[in-house]
Amino acid sequence: MVQSETKQTEKFSISMQEVNLSKVNLKSKASGLDNNSLFPIFKISPEGRIIYSNKASFPVLKIWNCYAKNVIPQDILSKFPSLTDLSADNTIEINTEIETYFFSVVGFRSAGYIGVYGFKTELAGNNRIHN
Repeated sequence: MVQSETKQTEKFSISMQEVNLSKVNLKSKASGLDNNSLFPIFKISPEGRIIYSNKASFPVLKIWNCYAKNVIPQDILSKFPSLTDLSADNTIEINTEIETYFFSVVGFRSAGYIGVYGFKTELAGNNRIHN
C-alpha cells in the first residue's frame, strides 16, 4: 500500500511540472513574446510605435520601411486604423509581392497595447496556404 501511494505522488509531481510548463508557454504566447512562431507577431502602442516584433515579422516591417521600436509610417496607419485602436477586434490582410499575411488585431486596453497576430499566409499567385 505504501508503494502505491508513492507512485501516485510521483504521477502528481510530473503532472504539476507539465501544468507549470504549459502555463509558461501560454503566458509567452498570450504576451506576444513567442519568437519561435512562424507567423509575424507585433505589439503596438496606441501611438503606432512597435513595442515588440518577433523574427517572422521582419518581411512585413521591411515592406513598411519600419523596424522594431520605430513608429509605423502614417500611410500604413491610415490604411489599417485598427493597428492603433485599443478596442480593436478584427482581422486584416497585408499583401506583399511574395505573400499575403492574415492577422488578428486585438486591443488590450488595460495593458495599453494592440496585439497583432499572424495566423495564415498565402503565396502570391498561388493557392498554397500556410496555417
